[in-house]
Parts: sequence; C-alpha cells; structure tokens
Amino acid sequence: MDTRYVPHMIEFLGSQPEVDLVKGNRFADPATLRRMPVARLIGNAGLTFLVKFSSGYWTIVDPTNGFIAARASALRRMNLDVLSDRYFFEIDLLCSFGLARRAIAELEMPAIYGDESSSLSIRRALLTFPGRLLSRFLKRLLVNYLIVEINVGTVCAVVGIPLLIAGVVFGSHEWLISVASGPRPTGVIILALLLFILGFQLTMQALFYDIQFSTRTVKIRRDPEEDVASEVASREVFFA
Repeated sequence: MDTRYVPHMIEFLGSQPEVDLVKGNRFADPATLRRMPVARLIGNAGLTFLVKFSSGYWTIVDPTNGFIAARASALRRMNLDVLSDRYFFEIDLLCSFGLARRAIAELEMPAIYGDESSSLSIRRALLTFPGRLLSRFLKRLLVNYLIVEINVGTVCAVVGIPLLIAGVVFGSHEWLISVASGPRPTGVIILALLLFILGFQLTMQALFYDIQFSTRTVKIRRDPEEDVASEVASREVFFA
C-alpha cells in the first residue's frame, strides 16, 4: 500500500467525527485491476459479495483491504480479543463495526503489486471463511432485527424464510414421489409452488429492506494528478 495516503485517512477522520473507520479501496484504480492476479481478483469478488451479507455494508467496494485507519475511541468500545487473527481480521473488524452500525468510509487509492507471492492459503480460506461469515451474518440478524429492533424486515424474514424452506422441502419430497409412482395431484403441485413463491417473495423483501436501510459507506475520491503534483512539490522542497 502507498503510505502517502495515510495523512488523507487521518485528516478525514479528524474532519468527520461521525465516521469511525476509513479503509482503502483498490478497485477504483483500473491499473490495479489489470495488475492483480486473476485468481485473487475472482476470489475478492466472491468474498466481497459474502462480506456484504455478513457486515451489512452493502455499498462497500473493497472489504478485504487491510489498509485501515480507525478511531481510537471506537476501538475502545470493542472487545478486540474476540477478533480473528491472520487474513480474516479485516473482515471480522468490519463485521464488528457493522454490528454496531457505525459509519465507515473508503478512500480510493492504488495498490502496489510486484513479484511477491502471497502466503494466503486459498484452500484454508475456502474451508474456514464461509463458516465464519455465516456466523457473523446470523449474529447480525439476531442483534439488529430481533434484539435491538423489530421492524418490517424482521416480519418478512420470520415469515418468509420458513415458508421458503417448507416449499423447497415439500416440493422436493413430492417430486421424488412423482418420479417413483407417477404425477402428483394438481392441488399438491399448486401448494408446493404457493409455499415457495410466498416464501421467496417475503425473503426478498427482507433482503431489500436490509439493503435499503443499511449503513452507507462514504466514498473518498482523490485526484491522482493532485497526488502526483504534491509528491513532486515535496521532492523539490527536499532536494532544495
């Protein structure tokens, strides 16, 4: 990461007291996308989608970015001992902020990729990340939609998810019977479809509610030409 962006992150935290965390955003720079290894790019895209569910930050672009500036007072309110170590740390920290619905920001910046090889084990990540993400997602739903507040999204989820599961289980069961003994009655088929459609629609409404009222991620845009000009000016002063 380019450490010249550290002062911008600190400056933004100082000027925006409602924001508690600033993260780097590599994907605003097209050159970064071209330099990033394909496997890492695909993995980041899939992981980003899952992290949106777990953290509740639906507008975040680069959640796996480890270039972070956090407000000390916000960290003191957290139990840092429960956060995961190694490569899941950035995501776990983000989920903790999302659980408290704290405002965060993303600073557009390039990433530096050379010939180094990452020590991240893709196999280990595939085995450990999904379970951790699911637990953070369920914890967020429990805290934000059943303990802290009960709203329209809660009602849609509580009614819709059981109906969706019942429709899938009942429909699958009846389909297996039809394979063995012939077509099922029309009423049975309609009942399975009705359970599935109602459950799917209500579950989607709960998801849309979560997205619509999620904590927005503030986007910080830097002019690359301005950064280059400031770097040249600093060098001229240094060499003078």
